Amino acid sequence: MAQESVRGRVVVVTGASSGNGKAMSLALADRGARLVLAARRVELLEATAREVEDRGGEALVVPCDVTVREQVEGVARAAEERWGRIDAWINNAGVIAWSLFEDTTEEEFRRILEVNLMGCVYGAWAALPAMRRQGSGVIVNIASLASLVALPVGSAYSVSKAGVFALGDSLRRELKGSGIRVCQVMPVGVNTAGFFHQRTRGFRLSKRVAPFLQDPETVAKAVVRCLEKPGTRNIPLGIQGKAAFVFGALAPRLVDLFGGLVARGVQKGDA
Repeated sequence: MAQESVRGRVVVVTGASSGNGKAMSLALADRGARLVLAARRVELLEATAREVEDRGGEALVVPCDVTVREQVEGVARAAEERWGRIDAWINNAGVIAWSLFEDTTEEEFRRILEVNLMGCVYGAWAALPAMRRQGSGVIVNIASLASLVALPVGSAYSVSKAGVFALGDSLRRELKGSGIRVCQVMPVGVNTAGFFHQRTRGFRLSKRVAPFLQDPETVAKAVVRCLEKPGTRNIPLGIQGKAAFVFGALAPRLVDLFGGLVARGVQKGDA
C-alpha cells in the first residue's frame, strides 16, 4: 500500500510529558502533524509543546488522567473544538512496578490495570465517535512484548499489556472495512526514567541493563510507521523484540527457566 503523509493530521498522544510520549510527539512534529498532548504533569506537557512549536509544529496541551473517562473524553472534545477532527489517537500512557506477584499490593495491581489497560479502553471510546464520522482514523496502542512473553517480576504489567494487545486485536477485527485502522507497537524495554525509577520491592534494578534496552526514538519511529503505512498491524521492536517473540513461541521451557532464575534472585535481594 502507498505511504500516507502525517502532515496536517490531528494526532492525540497520551503520556506526552516525557519518555516515549515526548519522543513520538517530536517525531510527529517534524513531519508536520498537529498534536494534542495529554498527560497529568502540566509543566512537562507545556515543555513538550514548546519543543514541538520550536520545530514548526502545532500543539494543544490538555491535562488528563487517563484513568478518568470524563477527562479522556475531554481530550477528544478539545481536539475537535480546535481542529474539527481526530486522525490518530496514540494510547501511550503507562506505568510499571517491579515486584514478585505475592509482594504486589492490591492497590498497585489495580493502578497498573487502570492506567495501562483502562486508559487504552477510554482512549478508544473517546476517539471512535470522531473517527466513525470521518470514516477514517488510526488507533495506536503502545503494548509490550510482555503481553506475549510475561515478565517474572512484573505480573501486573504483563497482565495489563496482554489486555491491551487483546483489545487492539479485537478492535481491528470489529473495525475492518470501516476505514479505521488499529496498530500496536510492542517494545521489550525502553530506556526511560520511568523504567528505572518505578517502585521495586526485594531487589535493585541495575543500570547495567540499560545498553540492552531500546530508546524512546525507536518507539517513536514505530508509531510514525503505524500512521504512514496502512498495512501495519503489530510491530515487535528491534532484534530484542523479535528474539523475545521467537524464544517465547519456540522455546517456552527456556524462558520459564530464565524466569525462575530471575524470581529466585529477587527473593534473595539480588540486583
